[in-house]
Amino acid sequence: MAEKRQIPPQPAYSEKIEQSLDVLAQSISGVESYLNPRALAIKLIEGDPIVLEEVAKQEPKVITDIKSVREALGHQFGGSADWVMSDARNQLANHIAQAVIQQGKRQTTLRDNLDQILLHPFWGYVGLVVILFVFFQIVYTVGGWFEAPLMDMFEGFEVWIEAQFSNPEGFFSQVSIGLVQGISGGVAIVLPYLVPFLIGLGILEDVGYLSRVAFMMDALMHKLGLHGKSIVPFILGFGCNVPAIMSTRILEDKRERFISAALSTLVPCAARQAIVFGLVAFYLGPGLALAIYLFDLFVIALTAKILNKFMQDDSPGLILEMPVYRVPTLRTVANKAWWRIREFIVEAWPLLIVGSVTLSVLSFINATVVFNALLRPLSWLLGLPGEVGIPLIFGVLRKELSLVMLGQALGSMTFSQVLTPVQMITYAVFVVFYVPCLATMLVIRKEMGTKAMWAVIGMTTLIATLASLLARGLASIFY
Repeated sequence: MAEKRQIPPQPAYSEKIEQSLDVLAQSISGVESYLNPRALAIKLIEGDPIVLEEVAKQEPKVITDIKSVREALGHQFGGSADWVMSDARNQLANHIAQAVIQQGKRQTTLRDNLDQILLHPFWGYVGLVVILFVFFQIVYTVGGWFEAPLMDMFEGFEVWIEAQFSNPEGFFSQVSIGLVQGISGGVAIVLPYLVPFLIGLGILEDVGYLSRVAFMMDALMHKLGLHGKSIVPFILGFGCNVPAIMSTRILEDKRERFISAALSTLVPCAARQAIVFGLVAFYLGPGLALAIYLFDLFVIALTAKILNKFMQDDSPGLILEMPVYRVPTLRTVANKAWWRIREFIVEAWPLLIVGSVTLSVLSFINATVVFNALLRPLSWLLGLPGEVGIPLIFGVLRKELSLVMLGQALGSMTFSQVLTPVQMITYAVFVVFYVPCLATMLVIRKEMGTKAMWAVIGMTTLIATLASLLARGLASIFY
C-alpha cells in the first residue's frame, strides 16, 4: 500500500461499536487534536484521562455524550467500556492473524524430550535423586582413589618425624606432628573430595540442570511458604553459605530474607560435604552419604514449614528462564572449580594447620580437658567420645577443622579404629547442621542484625541436636 501510495482501509470493529464511534466522532468533530476524530473517539471510550481533559476544555457539553456512549456500550456488552474496546481490539487482531498466519507443526527437539522427564512433576524428582546418587558415587570413587594412599604416606611421615626426636612425647615432637597432621588433613582428607565435588557442581551448572532444579523446587518452596527465588540461596549454599546469605538481597520481603538465610545455613556447603564424604562415604559407603544429604533436605523442608507457621505471609510467583542444554567447556568448569578450591587453600587450609598446631599445644599442656568438659553434656547425649569437644569448638571457625582435628583429638586419622559406625553418622549429621562457621555468622549479622545472628545460632544448635539424636536412633537399628 505504501509503494502504491494508497491509504489502507481502516479495519472495522463490530457494528455496534462502529455505530458508537460514528456518533461520538460527529460530536467531537470541532475539537482540535493531533488525533483524527475516530482515534480520538476510541480514546474517549477507553476513558483516557489526558484526552478527556483536553476535550472537556474545548467542548464541555460533549462530556455528557461521551458518558452516554460509554454506558450504552457497557450495558450492551456486559462490561466496562474500556474492556469492551480492549476485547474488540483483541478479536480484530485474532481475525487478522487467522487470515495471514499459517501454523506449522512444532518439531520436538532433544531438549523438549529431556525436559519432559527432568521437569515432570513425579519423574523429575526421581531423576534428581538418580543424578545426585551418580554424582555422589563419582565424588566418592575419585576421592577414595587418593585418600587411602595419601593417608598412608603421611602416617609414615609422622612415624619418621617421631624417630627424629629423642623424646617422642616432647613439646617440639608433638607440635611437629600437629603441623604434619594439619597439612595432611587438607591434602589427604579434604581436597580428594572437595575437588571432584566442585568440578561436578560446575558441570551441573553449565549443563543447565541447576536451573531445572530451581524450577522444580519452586512449587515445593511455595508449599513451604517461601518465594521461588529462595532456591537461589540454596543452590549457592552448596558451594559456600556466605554468598548464599548475601544473595537473599534479591528477596523483597524481610520475613522471606530471614527464613531463606536461616535455611541456607542448613544447606551442606562444600566443606561439610567433604566431611560427609571423608567420614561417612569413605568408611560406610556413598549410599549412606546420599541418605544424609536427603535427610538434610527433609530437615530443611520441615524447618521451613515450622518457621512459616510462626511467620505467616503470602509468597509471590516466580518467572525463571530455562537455559538450553549445552556441553560445558573444560576451561569454564576448571576456572569455577579453581576459584572455589583457591578459597580453601588460601583461607581454610592455613586455619587447619594453625588449629592443628594449637590443638597439639593444648594437648601437651593438658588444657583440652577444659574445652572438652564444656561440651561433655552434649557429647554424652549424642553418644560421642568426650574428645569431640575441641573439634566442634574449632569447627565454628571453619567446618573443615571439625574433621581434621577430630582425627588428631582421637589419636588416629583412621576413623574406623576410633569411632563406631553409629558415632560416625551421629557426628557427621551434627556437623552438617550445627552453628554456622564464623564467616557466615558475621555475614548474617551484617545483612540482618545481631538478633538474627543469635536466632540462627540457637536454631541450628537445636536442630543439630535433634537431628543427630534421630540419626543416632536410626543408625542403631542397622549397626
